[in-house]
Amino acid sequence: MTIAAGLVALAPGVALAAPAPDPIQQLADTAVRNGVAGVLVRITDHGRVRTVRAGTAVVGTSTPMPVDGRFRVGSISKAFLATVVLQLVGEGEVDLDAPVDRYLPGVLPDGCAHAARSARGSAPG
Repeated sequence: MTIAAGLVALAPGVALAAPAPDPIQQLADTAVRNGVAGVLVRITDHGRVRTVRAGTAVVGTSTPMPVDGRFRVGSISKAFLATVVLQLVGEGEVDLDAPVDRYLPGVLPDGCAHAARSARGSAPG
């Protein structure tokens, strides 16, 4: 086993530069300062995972946001899904009048013969 150690001597009055602030952490901290109870950001890029957190996991406690917390997508997924489906329609990859089961076989109950067009209402659920 090799252990390496070093010591840097600075001339009097010379200071080391502070590391640059992390812009993502700054955004998370700002959200908390502006009233959000807790923020968890996970960025996955080419197999590398980076997590940033701020605030609390439970309102009114000091429990920090967990690094391995789960994300609840909620209703935002509807707008994302609609955008992607309409892009695929524009590319000729999806037919809005085809049964949903053509694209998601076995995912919906009873083979779901409803056309993709009928799902455009984005009703909750």
